[in-house]
Amino acid sequence: MEKSTILKLFLNLGLQIDQRALNILSENPDILELVLKTEKESLPTVITGEFLESLLNKTEEQKISVEQLSKVANYRYEFIRDLFITQQKLNNLLSINKITDKTKQFSVIGIVSEINDILTLEDVTGQAVFEIDKEQSKYIVEDEVIGLVCERKFGVNEVKQVIYPDIPIKKEISKTQSSEKCFFISDIHLDSPNFNRNYYKNFLSWIKEQKNIHIFAFGDISRKKEDIIKFISDMPQSTRFYSKADALKPITLNIQNIQILLSPGEHLHHYMNLWNTTLETTIINLLKKRNLNPILTPSSYNNAFLLETIPDIIVFSGVNKATTINYKGITIVTNGSFLTEPIYWLINLQTRETFKIDFS
Repeated sequence: MEKSTILKLFLNLGLQIDQRALNILSENPDILELVLKTEKESLPTVITGEFLESLLNKTEEQKISVEQLSKVANYRYEFIRDLFITQQKLNNLLSINKITDKTKQFSVIGIVSEINDILTLEDVTGQAVFEIDKEQSKYIVEDEVIGLVCERKFGVNEVKQVIYPDIPIKKEISKTQSSEKCFFISDIHLDSPNFNRNYYKNFLSWIKEQKNIHIFAFGDISRKKEDIIKFISDMPQSTRFYSKADALKPITLNIQNIQILLSPGEHLHHYMNLWNTTLETTIINLLKKRNLNPILTPSSYNNAFLLETIPDIIVFSGVNKATTINYKGITIVTNGSFLTEPIYWLINLQTRETFKIDFS
């Protein structure tokens, strides 16, 4: 549909529409139909791109069937269960339906269906409740798969220890044979009214001096196509450039024998608030779970954040806070932002050294 027709349509409804939303609706008639089917009382007076994204997320969430959720939950349960069995961390392992009044000391593996004053765990054979103290339960979330070391007394299952699948310690840190340098940038927000042009000029001056470098640009470059095209054209020819302007799910790349995981990180703030933890502690907690976003949501219900293979490097966008961590041989970095602190990271894959690059 022509943009002028869409504008008239919304004006007749007493609504306004911003440029980004207009572009989206003109190219996606299905989304336009979805908006028009929404009750007017539920629509904002100004239809924005952000509103369309939230509307689509709600629609996707409604589309996720019980069968799909069950399939996802079973897949992650079987994957983590197999890890536990291989690691041999759990003794006297029982399935939930084998717990009886005669059971004393035992272990179980299950997916968390509820965590409040008590813990409800389920596996493919059934469901059971467990008493657990607050210290042990403070980092447990629904939908994750955990192991429990338990003791049964007077018909009550008491948790003695919570076991997470965790990351195995790497015996040898992976490095490239030749000199390979990677620079990771995201969260530039070229279309934001708060975009800092001085930071961007500093970035362009720096990048033009670099030779034989891999540039990975992913997540929140801009919501405008023309900005992204201009950004790509600003990259010097002497670099090897990879761009994924809107990273909604993790992406895995390989350079020689190094596996790099580029992941959106907006959800990290939810876990930081839930656990009242620092960014660094939050990331390590999630790594121990072998799942960077274990709570089932429209973005994670397909197990996209499940760490089936262990990357050498993990880079998060969307956090707007720069930090670097090393956990069991994995280099983890989170990017800053051109709206907050313009701090980013350069990693030498031959030495695995990490260098802080500040464009302020």
